[in-house]
Amino acid sequence: GRSIKTDRGSEPVPQPVEEETSPLRLGIRAFSDTGDRIVWDEEMNRCDDILDLRKHFGGKDCRYIKDPALWQTEIVPELRRFLVRAALSRRPLQINFAAHASIAFAAGSFLEAKSGLDITIRQRTPVGIVDWQAEAGPSAQENLFLTEQDLPGKARARDVAFAVGITKRVLEDVQIYLKKSRLSVHRILPVTLAPEPSNAAVRNGLHALQLAEILAAKARARTAQEREGVLHL
Repeated sequence: GRSIKTDRGSEPVPQPVEEETSPLRLGIRAFSDTGDRIVWDEEMNRCDDILDLRKHFGGKDCRYIKDPALWQTEIVPELRRFLVRAALSRRPLQINFAAHASIAFAAGSFLEAKSGLDITIRQRTPVGIVDWQAEAGPSAQENLFLTEQDLPGKARARDVAFAVGITKRVLEDVQIYLKKSRLSVHRILPVTLAPEPSNAAVRNGLHALQLAEILAAKARARTAQEREGVLHL
């Protein structure tokens, strides 16, 4: 707190300082601007603090990791330190990503639901910036994912592959990847957004939360044998 002088002398008397309640705007950037793609916009310029991870990426469109080891040795530690420092402020957090989905997933693991933090994602959409919050709401009345059959793999394998199609169908790509990588899985779970994947299919923060809860339930429903293996997303 700050101190003031009183009529009784020069001894300072501590005064309480009001807790900062304004949102702390955070920017997390891994993508670089290219000739036809601008990701450093005015929205990013208004951030209070920015984690710039571009030094770890290069290649076409500057979106490819320079060394896969950097995920664990540099990117995850830097992201953790950045978010822990922000969380200690106990202010509402507004996060703007211009980064890979993997980085966003990692951020979610550090700022998980039981942290009690007020978190908003500044989501870029075709119609502008929209604030997404994981607020509770009514149960969804429609099927959020299509009804699809699991695809069996190797009987003795323990790993499971989730083929999650949100903006596009990915099952065929997953099958090709598993074949090329010679990765053995016990089964493949197709999880495709209903009624059809698209860039605008996830409507808002509540919709995203409900989708995530279903995915989490599917992950927990793996068999005892499968839980000994790796879950590939």
